Amino acid sequence: MRNIRKRYILLFFTCFFTQFLQAQQKFVLPDVDAIGFHGSNTYFNLYTKIDNGLYAKRTLGIMYQRVKVDESSRMDSIDWYMMDKVDTVTFGALLDKKETIVQVDDLRPANIDNYTGKVFDVKEHGTWKHERQGTTIILKFLSHDLASVQEVEYGKGKNYRMRYPSSMILPDSVEVWRVQHARYYRPLELAFKDSENIIILDGAGYDYALIPTLKDDQLVRFSNDAKPAILTNSGPEYDDTRMDDFYMFDIKRFYGVQKAADGRYKLINTFNRNVLKETFDSIAYDSRFIICKRNDSISVYNLYLEKLNIGQLIEAKELTRFTTGCIEALTTSGPAYYGEQGKRIAKPEEIWYGVCGTVPHWTYTIERKGDKYRIKKYTSGPGVREERDETFLLTDCKPGDSLTFMNGRSEYSYDGNSYYIDKMYLSPGLLKIQRNGRFGLVKYNYEQDDQVRPHESVKNDDGYKRPLLTYPLRSIEGELVLPVDNDSIVHSNDGLILFYKQGRMGIFPRHKQPVYDELKQQTQSYYHIVKDGKAGWLNINTNKEYFLKP
Repeated sequence: MRNIRKRYILLFFTCFFTQFLQAQQKFVLPDVDAIGFHGSNTYFNLYTKIDNGLYAKRTLGIMYQRVKVDESSRMDSIDWYMMDKVDTVTFGALLDKKETIVQVDDLRPANIDNYTGKVFDVKEHGTWKHERQGTTIILKFLSHDLASVQEVEYGKGKNYRMRYPSSMILPDSVEVWRVQHARYYRPLELAFKDSENIIILDGAGYDYALIPTLKDDQLVRFSNDAKPAILTNSGPEYDDTRMDDFYMFDIKRFYGVQKAADGRYKLINTFNRNVLKETFDSIAYDSRFIICKRNDSISVYNLYLEKLNIGQLIEAKELTRFTTGCIEALTTSGPAYYGEQGKRIAKPEEIWYGVCGTVPHWTYTIERKGDKYRIKKYTSGPGVREERDETFLLTDCKPGDSLTFMNGRSEYSYDGNSYYIDKMYLSPGLLKIQRNGRFGLVKYNYEQDDQVRPHESVKNDDGYKRPLLTYPLRSIEGELVLPVDNDSIVHSNDGLILFYKQGRMGIFPRHKQPVYDELKQQTQSYYHIVKDGKAGWLNINTNKEYFLKP
């Protein structure tokens, strides 16, 4: 009889797990009596009592597969799988294994909803490895589908412009709890009998298990040297860190855009949930906002998936290089910047980026000898193997012409980082020409003939020697890209090249003739314009104009 019962349970155990292998946030295991965790974060063992102290053992794991979503997404789906092999072990052998054994009877009823929206101290007493020294570890359940383990530190800030973006910025001088490191996880639920559950925090494999025991909540870290930690509800202790709830969050790992049955698009998470509960014509999600369009309507959501009340939107775009989450939006009231709660804000500060020191340097100089102009181009810096000295004769210049770079000077220098960090980056090949009191633009190409061989020498700079290539004088002609008939040409502080004629202005290179009576920057992308007597807004990136209704 015992053998028949043993075979029956093993057969049921096998059939049960054969039926439930598809991706689910909750995996129901009604006949499991114990679960074993160990140092590996790829699988764990499940045990079901048979009789006489024997347990049937199977191994449960998850498998990651690509989802049919937009190409920018890095989100995977989760598929549960059971290894085919079924073993039997004794209770004594179970205890001898090098794994943490949790008896289901020692669990209390609890599920993800009991923890959602709460923050917990992780009492690991310094036994866990920290990414940042001197930090405290906390666990946040940001939503039913998202949790975060964060390292926080109380004190003043340390150059916030070099940190990841936050929801808001506090001055470095203010002493508060601040997040120094964060990782994000998908909560999975192993459901046993009588509403008893274990919550798995999945990142790249099983990283943590939250075990609600009859005595307390324990957090197991899947690392060979990590002992279980006790969780305690921290209450409002770490409310300061709410501004960093999504510090270091990678939205592309947790969401993806998928075509819906109605032909529109939906934003889904790992569990294939339509998290916005609507479909749209387009969905953009870059970093800290989700911007959705449907017909003529635009909706903006933050990372809490809250819909923001910004007003009647005409356009909206996330700006991603700032210290706080920020969108630039055009409403019927005009353009402005908005934060993660939908409140209007001043333009935030840009994140400070470190730059590479081993980049090329270029210096361009305009030389005039009589009525002849030359361009000297000198290449140097740690990013090149040899320095280059080149001279170009501009043969198309006429007597009386005056040439400058767009900054109005006769010398311009930049390096390999300038285009990335410098909004005032100029093209040295574009020269401003003044002729008979009028202004135009000429474009030159400072390239050498492949057949020309330079003179090779060695430059000695305070004992530092490196090769120097000196090229013979090369004659070139430019292309007149803007007629010499304008009253003035200015390279403005916002990087635009503006030309003026008869009280109106145009933008080079998009215009050949002036079109605006007024042009004034309001935000990074939007300019207030007056054109043919009508006031409106110009999106400088798309060249799209919007005119105000009378």
